[in-house]
Amino acid sequence: MQEFHNSIAVTPRIRRFRKACLTGFSLLLSIGLLTLSSCGQDRPEDGVSRQDLQRGQNILRDFAATEIRLNPTPAIMFGLEAELPPRAQMTFGDLSQAGLERRRLIRLELQERLRGRPRLPATRQLAHDLEIAAIQLAHLTALEQTGRVDATLSQVEIYSVHPFAGVWRYGPAILTETHRIDSRTDAQAYLLRMRALSDALGDLKRRLRADAEMGLAPPRTLLKTVHDEIELLTTAQSFELDAMVNIFANLAESAASISAGEQAELVAQAQRILRQEIKPAYLALRDEIAQQLELAPARAGLWTQQNGAQLYQALLAFYGAQERNTDFLFSSTGEAVTQNRTDLKTRLESARVELDIAPLASLSTGSLQSGSSEELQPLLGLYSAQGFVQSGQLTGSLTAPDSTELERINPADKITHLSSPSTFWSFYTKHAAPESDLVHQVLSQSGAQTRWRIDTLSTARQLMPFAALNRGSELYQLNARANRSVAEQHLLVFELALAHADVGLHHARWTFEDTVQYLHDTALVSKQTAEQAAQWIAAYPGIELAKYQAWQQIEILAARAKAVMGSSYEEQAFQSVLIEAGPRPLSLIELDVSAWYGQRLRDN
Repeated sequence: MQEFHNSIAVTPRIRRFRKACLTGFSLLLSIGLLTLSSCGQDRPEDGVSRQDLQRGQNILRDFAATEIRLNPTPAIMFGLEAELPPRAQMTFGDLSQAGLERRRLIRLELQERLRGRPRLPATRQLAHDLEIAAIQLAHLTALEQTGRVDATLSQVEIYSVHPFAGVWRYGPAILTETHRIDSRTDAQAYLLRMRALSDALGDLKRRLRADAEMGLAPPRTLLKTVHDEIELLTTAQSFELDAMVNIFANLAESAASISAGEQAELVAQAQRILRQEIKPAYLALRDEIAQQLELAPARAGLWTQQNGAQLYQALLAFYGAQERNTDFLFSSTGEAVTQNRTDLKTRLESARVELDIAPLASLSTGSLQSGSSEELQPLLGLYSAQGFVQSGQLTGSLTAPDSTELERINPADKITHLSSPSTFWSFYTKHAAPESDLVHQVLSQSGAQTRWRIDTLSTARQLMPFAALNRGSELYQLNARANRSVAEQHLLVFELALAHADVGLHHARWTFEDTVQYLHDTALVSKQTAEQAAQWIAAYPGIELAKYQAWQQIEILAARAKAVMGSSYEEQAFQSVLIEAGPRPLSLIELDVSAWYGQRLRDN
């Protein structure tokens, strides 16, 4: 073919033809550019070109789609599984170290695209969404630079395994609770995801080993708990893994398009995958953890790790906290705990007097101001036994109810059951913490809107829940209640103690045992509850402190609004400003609050 082209003589006639073609092409190109230029002048009233709008929408859409493909789990957890491409509905994402590095590089490219986003007027929702995405992605990439972290836009895992999350825990639940089966194709996708679970467990085992070789093994207390839970999970008496097959069989049977013969064949495949792939993968992970237990670090704070202080600050920034001196935060959280313990003591004693219950012997000569553990424990025991919901109201015994009994308890009494010292942490950790907790349950009883409004938000925004900031706003609302019940005040003490223990464990060089003892003595909870809470803080450094910082910043914003607005300030309107615009960083919340009271002043 090359010889054929070389054999053609380039005559003057051919040269004239080529020149005419090039001239015509140039003319067409000029006309096209002129047309595009004229289209660019077709702008809405705020002066935004259609090209800029389209480019901004493309960047935001690609941002969300890429994050979902990199790690489909958050999309599933947030009810966005319909946004997943077909292949992602059959996997749990790439959990290997190579997969983490690939995510990091792709996010750096996304960050560059967001930096080059079109500058749109602040009144445009798209501008708001792009700015939030840019802020959160900047925090996320900064975190990834500090070391080996498995991070999404919503949460950060600094350890490959721990008791509260990870594919070993959520994998079976995703299959049994979220996977729809309406056809044979859906059923085959379920089986592929079962196989993907065993692969993900294998990746997890290899990551755990690699982390240990680099000195990044999880603390011993976290490893021991995971080991024991997998041990229980794989016993013959456990039904959690078998549920993957049992629920699959029920779903396949209800799909009209799957014949009885096909159903039997599919269920048999599921049983083989569970027996030959998934259970062996869990046992292999358990054995790897057992090998590492003796060498795992006893200390659980980030201060023991290289660059631990830098990582702690990066985590606080990711969770939305504003940069503050960590020593100051340690001091201020401690003072807040002391003040709220005193308030709890006063409320307990007031309820005892109003109910005409005789004072306990250990309190007959004690000061009601010190709020020491020696004085609080007997009163708290009275609260646990009698069940004060509000001053002057009893609800009966507070022994820990089973799940069926709990369903029969009316909503007002349920809060007291759940917030009793023996029961509320188990509720706290089993309901998708930190997104769901008792503070939300308490506030929702009164009909308060406490969660971010996300129903009208873009997919990108729904992937960024800013959970710590939302919990901070809920603490603000709980603290703003004039007549808090004893249970609610105890809950505030517990939440504040978590924040103080967070900075104590990861900055003030507390040991894990120090943290457990502090929570037991100060938050007035059982030793078992204190240990579970300390493990939570070890697994998720910074999130409890970020929640406290958000609360305090919102208090400052409210005080500023009250000072500016005077008698026209409305608490409910202020709280609506916090909630209605959805999840966003504190810096943008501050701008929204300023715009709100500025507009109110202009209107008046």
